[in-house]
Amino acid sequence: MLRSLYSGISGLKNHLIDLDVIGNNISNVNTIGFKRSRVTFKDVLYQTLRSPMAPTGNIGGINPMELGMGMQLGAIDTIFTQGTPQMTGVNTDLMIQGDGFFVISDGVGYYYTRAGAFNMDSNGTFVDPSTGFVLQGWVASISSDGTTVVDTTALVPVQVEVGSKLPGEETTRIDLGCNLDATASIGTSYTTWTQVYDSLGNTHDLKISVVKTGENQWSVGWVLTYETSAGSIGVVASGHLASLTFNSNGLLDATNDITGTITIPQNSSTASIFSGATLPQDITVYFAHKGDAIGGVTQFASDFTMSAKYVDGYPMGVLKSFTVDQSGLVSGIYSNGRTQPLYKLAIAVFNNPSGLNKVGNTLFTESYNSGEAQFKFAGEGGAGVILQGYLEMSNVDLAEEFVNMIVAQRGFQANTRVITTADENLRDLVNLKR
Repeated sequence: MLRSLYSGISGLKNHLIDLDVIGNNISNVNTIGFKRSRVTFKDVLYQTLRSPMAPTGNIGGINPMELGMGMQLGAIDTIFTQGTPQMTGVNTDLMIQGDGFFVISDGVGYYYTRAGAFNMDSNGTFVDPSTGFVLQGWVASISSDGTTVVDTTALVPVQVEVGSKLPGEETTRIDLGCNLDATASIGTSYTTWTQVYDSLGNTHDLKISVVKTGENQWSVGWVLTYETSAGSIGVVASGHLASLTFNSNGLLDATNDITGTITIPQNSSTASIFSGATLPQDITVYFAHKGDAIGGVTQFASDFTMSAKYVDGYPMGVLKSFTVDQSGLVSGIYSNGRTQPLYKLAIAVFNNPSGLNKVGNTLFTESYNSGEAQFKFAGEGGAGVILQGYLEMSNVDLAEEFVNMIVAQRGFQANTRVITTADENLRDLVNLKR
């Protein structure tokens, strides 16, 4: 009977823990990024009343006879199922669709969270609103060939300072697109204007002219102009760009790139107009690219058209806003129309996320049994993708928790009945003496 008392007590204690866990789940039903917990039970030591015996001869085997001593807490597991996405439209709200955690830091160590309701402080740094811990990522930039490069040497705070400036970039390339009228007489000229940029991002007016010099032959020249204080047009620099020869089909022979080079010199004429900019400045003008069936410049018997199809370079811009794509790339949107990569968010994945320590504020820390954090790009190496303008809600299912609560409550009540019954039996035993 004493064994039944202790079994009942173990049932009471552990079902109370189950109710505590269920209550915590229910209280966090609306907590962003919260992951519910689950209690599992195990039985405890058994008292062997009879040992098992193997069959011998004509006598069969005998099973063991063991008496249980109650139950114990097996585990309190964290269940990392996906929470329901909630659209907010706030550009600092982020959500991980899939596995992984945002990485935030207090400057000493790293913490991990699924709660992506970040704010920006006065420096434009992404911070966790309840702790002030800073979101971590890697610096991203554009390489010379136009691809995005991420420096994964070290994690750094993600800082998007609205109002910061993007320096201008000089023009180095122009792609022309035009048709020169094949029926035009020798001496006929055409002109087009475009804007180019110096190394400071300042704009300058460039005139490109073509003159027919012979049968199927054209000469191309350029003039860089400026507006004088009197309102007239002045010439900064000029020069010959290329001589073009077309075949009988009105096409350029594009076995190789057909280009010309504009060189803006460093002299007294350009010193004031390009004040502070880097000179000389070379601009390559493409008339046809290698392998083109029909180049950018043609000579057909049709009306003249001429324009700069592509001009690189851009003016100085001011950061107006930002975006975060599914790969975690944070890009700045500037007033000059440029979109520039700034950071790549780090996503931490673990071999055993259930082994993480919970430290409050919906934060986790690494433990001996979680494994070391592996920092990944979103959408790679087992890490989920990032959704901007969404938050991951709690994965607590109220209906399921209420059912679990009823089961735990009934288990608690049943164990109280075991104790009261054992107590009554003990009382009856004591009363036998009377």
